[in-house]
Amino acid sequence: MIQADLAPSPSNLGNRLAELGRPAEALRAEQEAVAIWRELVATANRARLAYMVRYSDEELSEWAPRIQGLAGEAEVTQVLFSNCYSDWAHRNGQELETLVS
Repeated sequence: MIQADLAPSPSNLGNRLAELGRPAEALRAEQEAVAIWRELVATANRARLAYMVRYSDEELSEWAPRIQGLAGEAEVTQVLFSNCYSDWAHRNGQELETLVS
């Protein structure tokens, strides 16, 4: 049994397998597993980055008049932010509320 780190390195993995006398087929299978793992991690990181956006004052200022226009035509206007990293959605919401008020 080989206990791998969360982000195994192919070079470390190869050394560990060689030390255990694992056959070449096992080494290829392990390297494929490492490649698949890295792609899964990269995909998850790309998805996570989509929520790591803090909108600038300039961007919020561009949105404010459009939101005010829509608010004039509706009884209730809600704006939702999906930039949920840290407290950025909350802060951007407060900043936009100040601009729209």
